[in-house]
Amino acid sequence: MLAAASVIADDMRCPGCGQPKHEAWNPDSEGWYVAREADCQGCAALQRAADGEREPRPERKRWVVDERPADVELRPWQPA
Repeated sequence: MLAAASVIADDMRCPGCGQPKHEAWNPDSEGWYVAREADCQGCAALQRAADGEREPRPERKRWVVDERPADVELRPWQPA
């Protein structure tokens, strides 16, 4: 049952940014999301220890934050 719930929860989120589809894919959400980034120091240490194995900055992590004020409601919307 827990596995089924996990699949359902994953399906409700955008595969690209992880935000809830019903909010992130809603056209009314345009302009409320802000991209953030930070270096993961653990991933950076692993990269330094790899002795020359290079990948394009695996320590750089990116995510988005919904900065829509709590009092701003979105119109109901369902992805097609």
